[in-house]
Amino acid sequence: MSDLSIKTQYNAYSYLGVDSNMDDRSILVHLLKLHLNFLLACISVMLESLDANTALTISVEGLKNKSKVLEEKLETTTKDAQLLQQQVSTLEADKGKLKLEKDEAIEEGYTRCISGSAYTIALFQHHLPNLDLGLLDVGFRCDAAQRDALMEQTHDAADAFVTSLKLIPEDAPAEEEAVEDQ
Repeated sequence: MSDLSIKTQYNAYSYLGVDSNMDDRSILVHLLKLHLNFLLACISVMLESLDANTALTISVEGLKNKSKVLEEKLETTTKDAQLLQQQVSTLEADKGKLKLEKDEAIEEGYTRCISGSAYTIALFQHHLPNLDLGLLDVGFRCDAAQRDALMEQTHDAADAFVTSLKLIPEDAPAEEEAVEDQ
């Protein structure tokens, strides 16, 4: 230290618990104890900080692992979404094809219906030249139950007629199978 003794610096150290009755050696021992306690407190704080850093490091590692798992899930979900989008595109294309096939089948059905009806009307007109075709516009003059009964009575004759005209393709399902499907 300087020329001044520790005792003369009493005023400077009085707040540290240095007593004016202490000799230089006691003051030094007291100050060393204080310094040692201060160092121990600093070490304790550093150890706590180290423990906190270790805990933070473990926490960060855990978060990194969770992040990696989430990234893998995101990648899998993205791939799944792409596959689903491809399936949707395929289904939409199939839907378009089916709609076109349906429209073609309906058009073919209308064509066959009109063709069969035209053939039937022509046949009746050929055998009954005085037949009033205006009856076709009038339709049935009876209630629905009577109409259904007439349709039932003529069903076998209509089936034979359609078969003889070959209005139904040979590969078409039989009427019983078609009725069962409904």
